[in-house]
Amino acid sequence: MGALTMPRKVPQWANGEFPNEQVAKMASGATIFVGALVVGANVGTGSSMRAIAGRVGTGLRALGIMDSQPHLLPAASYTSTQDGIPTIQVRCGTFKLDIDPTDPVTEADLGRAVYITSDHEIAKTPGGNARSICGVLRQIDYAGDPTGPGAWVAIGSLPTTGFPLPTGVSLP
Repeated sequence: MGALTMPRKVPQWANGEFPNEQVAKMASGATIFVGALVVGANVGTGSSMRAIAGRVGTGLRALGIMDSQPHLLPAASYTSTQDGIPTIQVRCGTFKLDIDPTDPVTEADLGRAVYITSDHEIAKTPGGNARSICGVLRQIDYAGDPTGPGAWVAIGSLPTTGFPLPTGVSLP
C-alpha cells in the first residue's frame, strides 16, 4: 500500500496505557493526514527534529498518531509551508496499524519491535536496516475481527530496554 491520501480513524487501545499527547513542529513541505503515523526526522533549519508522515527511512523516531488539531482549523490533513509551522499535537499510546503484506508480523513477534513502512503500515523486519522502529507489537487482529485485520503497536513512549531487537539494530 502507498501513503494515505485521505484521513482515517485509527482505533486506540483503551487500557489507559500512557494515553497522552506530545507536541511536534512540522517540517517544511510535509503533509500529514489525520490518522497517519507521525515520525520525527532530522530535517529543516539546523537539522532540527521535525514531524513528517511515517515512511521507510533510518534515524526516524515514531512519535504517535496525528489527531484532529483543536488549535487549527478542522482539516483532513495539515501541510507545512514553513519549517516548524504549524506545531501539531500527536497522540501516543497503543494503536491499530495495517500490516505490510510484503513483510508481515505474526504472533511469534508479540512483544518485539516492529518497523515503519508507511504512514499507516508496519513490518516485521528492519528491511536490511533501511527501516526505523515504530514501537512494540502488542496484539494482532485477523480478518473477521470487527475492526478488521491489523497490528496493535505501542507508539510514542518506546522503552530503550526490555524488548529484543534483531542483531545489529539499535535505537536512534
